[in-house]
Amino acid sequence: MIPPIEVLSPRNLIDRIIRIVYNGTLEGGLRFSIAEILLQNGNIVFGIRHDINNLNENNSELGYPTVRGGHPSWFILPNLEDLLPKLNELFPI
Repeated sequence: MIPPIEVLSPRNLIDRIIRIVYNGTLEGGLRFSIAEILLQNGNIVFGIRHDINNLNENNSELGYPTVRGGHPSWFILPNLEDLLPKLNELFPI
């Protein structure tokens, strides 16, 4: 598996990874990772990705999502102030 700190795509958005909030590649991990990301426009966001992709027959170690050329990528989450209320509505605890 590719260490999540090394995933820097989408390159046209990401300036750098601030920190890995959850590393699913570690022993006993859930095989997804979450990162706090600094975008090139100065905004700080969170991204999530699967660390392995069993549907990718050529290279499952790239995880998901990937971009053209076979580069691992982050899915940039919407603003948490917008996302969390919707998630709480859909999945009440």
